[in-house]
Amino acid sequence: MVQQALDKFVEALHHELAQDPAPNTPGHWVRAYVRASALDDQENYELHFNLLAANFTNPELLKPMRDFWQECHTKIISSGLDPEVATVIRLAMDGLWLTHLHNFAPLQDPLRSQVIQAVLKLAQP
Repeated sequence: MVQQALDKFVEALHHELAQDPAPNTPGHWVRAYVRASALDDQENYELHFNLLAANFTNPELLKPMRDFWQECHTKIISSGLDPEVATVIRLAMDGLWLTHLHNFAPLQDPLRSQVIQAVLKLAQP
């Protein structure tokens, strides 16, 4: 289950990396992370919700995800953008995703889309 969730996000991330119109510019990796994180995939949310439940019974199950997100963070802060801005972008997207996952006042469109566009603007060189 952990690997399935991770593989799904990695696939979306690689797709977004390939789709970026400015692949050799600062923030390329951050923009792909934003777009991959913004995908509204209910199946993915359900899978991750189950993973969070597993975290309480066996935290070691999530080690591959922790390692992957540490790698993501390293790539984000070394993306060519100011590391503080890049980290704020990452945390904004993680927060957007988590509010939806837990139904903690999740943003609805058009505001959700507007927030994603604002974050993408921050990720421009």
